[in-house]
Amino acid sequence: MSSSPDTVNSVEIDVVDQPTKSVTFSLTKATVIREIKDVQLQPRANEIIVSGLDPKLDPDSVRVDGYGSATITNIQTDVVPRKTRFVDVHPVDDDSDQSDSDQDELDDERGPGRVAIDAAKAELLDAETELASSKDARATSIKMLEFLDQYGKTMQAQDVEVSKMTEFLHVYRQQRAAESIRHQQSSTEIAIMEKKVENAYQKLAHAEKAFAKKKKAATREIRQQKEKKAHEKQQKRLEKLRALEQRRKFWTANVGQVVIHLDGPSVYTPGSSRRGSVVSYDEKDSPPDRETANLILTYVVPNASWVPRYELRISTPTSSAKLVYRAEFGNSTAETWKDANLTFSTSQTSFSGLEEKIPRLDPWNIKLAKALGFDTEDKIWASGLHSQKEMSSNNPLPRNKSISPLFGVGSQGGVVQANKVSGGSLFGQSSNNTVSNTSGGLAPANTSSAFGSSGGFGPSANAPSGFGSSVGGFGGTGYTRMNQAGPTALFGGTAQGKAPDLPQVQSEAEQAVNPADEDHGGDDDAATLSPEFNALGHQDSQRQNYGLTTSYELSGKRTITPSSVKRRHVITELDLKSVTISHVLVPKLRCAAFLKARVKNTTTTSLLRGKAGMTVDGTFLGSISLPNCEPDNFVDLSLGVDPSIQVTYAKPTVRRATSGFFTKDDSAIFTRTCWIKNTKKTTASITVLDQVPVSEDERLRVNILEPKGLAEENDVTKLDALFDKGEKGKGQIHLLKNGLVKWVLEIRPGKDVKLVLEYESRIPSGQKIIGLQ
Repeated sequence: MSSSPDTVNSVEIDVVDQPTKSVTFSLTKATVIREIKDVQLQPRANEIIVSGLDPKLDPDSVRVDGYGSATITNIQTDVVPRKTRFVDVHPVDDDSDQSDSDQDELDDERGPGRVAIDAAKAELLDAETELASSKDARATSIKMLEFLDQYGKTMQAQDVEVSKMTEFLHVYRQQRAAESIRHQQSSTEIAIMEKKVENAYQKLAHAEKAFAKKKKAATREIRQQKEKKAHEKQQKRLEKLRALEQRRKFWTANVGQVVIHLDGPSVYTPGSSRRGSVVSYDEKDSPPDRETANLILTYVVPNASWVPRYELRISTPTSSAKLVYRAEFGNSTAETWKDANLTFSTSQTSFSGLEEKIPRLDPWNIKLAKALGFDTEDKIWASGLHSQKEMSSNNPLPRNKSISPLFGVGSQGGVVQANKVSGGSLFGQSSNNTVSNTSGGLAPANTSSAFGSSGGFGPSANAPSGFGSSVGGFGGTGYTRMNQAGPTALFGGTAQGKAPDLPQVQSEAEQAVNPADEDHGGDDDAATLSPEFNALGHQDSQRQNYGLTTSYELSGKRTITPSSVKRRHVITELDLKSVTISHVLVPKLRCAAFLKARVKNTTTTSLLRGKAGMTVDGTFLGSISLPNCEPDNFVDLSLGVDPSIQVTYAKPTVRRATSGFFTKDDSAIFTRTCWIKNTKKTTASITVLDQVPVSEDERLRVNILEPKGLAEENDVTKLDALFDKGEKGKGQIHLLKNGLVKWVLEIRPGKDVKLVLEYESRIPSGQKIIGLQ
């Protein structure tokens, strides 16, 4: 380091080699804080170049703080080409080092098997030596006898004295006798030695065969071990390559760079008195021996965020729920955050839409028009029989399949159909019955429900003549809109996608039934598991509230590398002690009982909107979108169609009313009838919605005749007679605005009720009803 006052002390720092102090994830970005320690400073000018940052960092978010005897004079942010190569930072390991121990083991000719071979060879060698010795002795004997015979033949009688002949014959007799004995002994030994050699050869062959077998087995085992090691090495290599490709995906040619200009300590001006110093040490403390500074760099980067993820487990017997609150976060930047403290902030949110909803009853407006001469009496009243929304909803258009069946039955708008399922239902039954729509027709209600009860109101009951029926099978959709390949409803069934013109319950229906309902967006993601008694615990987070923002800080330090794979961490586990299960029926638009759970947030934790995997009574249904819910507020969740509540909606009828002789008005009475049966073993809370038309012409009057007592808006009437004075349950009916009629019922197990809505329409003679909606 030069001490010249005109020299700028330049220090370049690559964040790749630096730890990260903290990372705070929001729902759209992340705030990174890096602490650069012990930066060497000289008096006067210093230039600290911090490189390796994400090139997409927000330059307006860059902030530099710190402490030490220096003053920050200037901060510059830029995007520059990266100086390092990818292979220099992330080298590919060479796995070419091979071990020859296995081959050495194969080439090793020593061992227990080899000792047996050596012993057999030694025994064979001894036997062959003895055999050769015996054969040599026999050959010697033969040669000596041949020599004696040949010598005797050379002796002539006239030339040899008798005494010498006698002496020769004596020697010949002795030698022949001796050699004969030797020949016999050697021949016997040769036979024995040949047998011994043969045995020695067999021993050697057995020893070599045994050795070869053991060697082959050892070779196979070693080969298998070598193949296993080679496979493991290949897998490790592929894993390293995958990790490198993952890192290469986020490797950028350019990097962000922050240049910090500082004035070091001056001999003329005390560092503690300089205005704008980074941070001065305590006056009681002595200055450090070396002039250093610690810098704290703060900046914001995109492509790093978190979203809430939930696991909701509802228990209907105990009317409670358990909610696991998770944070799903990811780093898609060009940076690696080493040893960072992680925090999740709720300062921003993002929302998604609802799944399939309960059908909506819009106001049914009618008015008068001049009746033409060719208009028959039926045509005059025809527009007052069905609303346009009702006709379009009950139009049996083909629907797109949006959800897989859990129990094997599907419903379709006003047409409720039990589809044939090849795999059978959950309880081993397969439905193949078609039921007529609400426009009329007689269909036998003989579809068996999953709990053993048949359709209709008895073991083999048929729907009343002239009325369509909807048999309670394991079918239908939930009343929230499902995406294609969405989750399975609680009571299963092939839920068909809605036709484009199928209405959904909002407006007055929501105000009357779902005051806390919000948009529930669909999603295919699910990650709910049933609880276990000995389940592993999760590391909790520390919750902190700052005004309108709540943050969750994870304990410990983590290294977050760039990756396209999201990470999840449990923030907290909550016990929701208040869950209300009810049913909602809109039989005019769909003959189905929609099961709804109202969950109250009985905790002190505010829930953000996010995807939730839902499990009800141990059965995983799929994924929904949980809306925002503050403490002590409610969330209404659709659990699909409950087939144990059987619904039959009759074909609407109209009849001409008797009018006086001097009356200039025409009148007609419209009747709508709905049968509801509770096949459950517990009392069912049911809300039924229907409507009467609303007149926009003062000459067109609509009066409700049945139930009685509904003359004005907000009128309420009890239904004691309908429930046989409490024998079947209890209920009451409300007249809401825009002609909406709401029954609030509690039907006891095995009981059924018949709901009748009858209203009169009066029009001037010669006029007809025109349905506006």
